[in-house]
Amino acid sequence: MEVRRLPDLNRRVWQSELAGLDFPSQGDAAWSAFEDISTQLAAKHVPPEIWESLAELSESRGVLVIENLPLDAPLAEPPRDNFRPAQKTAVSEAVHLGIVRRLACVFGFQEEEEGSLFHQIAPKAGLENSQSNGGIVPFKPHSDDAFLFRQHRPEFLSLFGLVNEQSAPTWVFPVEGILDQLSREVVEQLQRPDYRHTPPQSFFLGNADLGATLHAVVERPENAWEVSFNSVRTHGIRTGAEAALAAFREALQRAPHSEVVISPGTLLIFSNLRHLHGRGAISGRRWLQRLYSRRDLSALRADSGVAAPGLVFPAERLVAGYATLV
Repeated sequence: MEVRRLPDLNRRVWQSELAGLDFPSQGDAAWSAFEDISTQLAAKHVPPEIWESLAELSESRGVLVIENLPLDAPLAEPPRDNFRPAQKTAVSEAVHLGIVRRLACVFGFQEEEEGSLFHQIAPKAGLENSQSNGGIVPFKPHSDDAFLFRQHRPEFLSLFGLVNEQSAPTWVFPVEGILDQLSREVVEQLQRPDYRHTPPQSFFLGNADLGATLHAVVERPENAWEVSFNSVRTHGIRTGAEAALAAFREALQRAPHSEVVISPGTLLIFSNLRHLHGRGAISGRRWLQRLYSRRDLSALRADSGVAAPGLVFPAERLVAGYATLV
């Protein structure tokens, strides 16, 4: 894990230049203009060494933390639902988007978090004890959207801190650290499509038929391990598969990992394909904003029928097509 810090002067000037910027509706010309100004200001105020670290992240698909970024002042109260507070200024979104767009293209799913690109990660009314981003109990290690095939899952996950009163930690587990503790036979079993993955609670299913999907827990495309796993939503469909998954869960308890406190003005970016993540229990107020991104959206566009410049994709349509892709 690499940690970079934005100089104080850069932060102050960047924040002043974001004053009065409005947050746009998705899918209209205003969104394109917002993205343009966000990336222009990020290019102006982020020093070269941070861009170099971001370029290295693109290749290594590792973990990067950037601290001391501009933050809304004053800040709205954390939401208790999926919606961005209407009175919030657009500072965090412009900073977050401006940095991530240098790495990849942002996107979202129609059924998840009300179809928003920016996800509001805060305790949600009625979900406090759930294994979801709306809970306050410890959130077990998982990949985001593990039920989707690798060409459709978020490639990178980024989390921007707005509030974290009691410094709840986020844990990031590289897949190699888990697999190094397993036998070759177990790793081979985990590569078979014998695992049922169900959608997370962050998906609003409504009338959508988003059933479970079948695919491997680990894969090795392009000579690098990738992982697709959710501690409570991934299960083996055969005895051997479930036994291998039990060994994987035990290895995960011992696996080396990074611990990050996503404080206000801190951005955590990591590969969702090569890492699992979780967090500790939450007390007090906590509010992060999340973006999904991929370097290439072509598979999402081809398999969903959503043409450019659309950035929100129907997961129902993607899952329906998996029978022809297996």
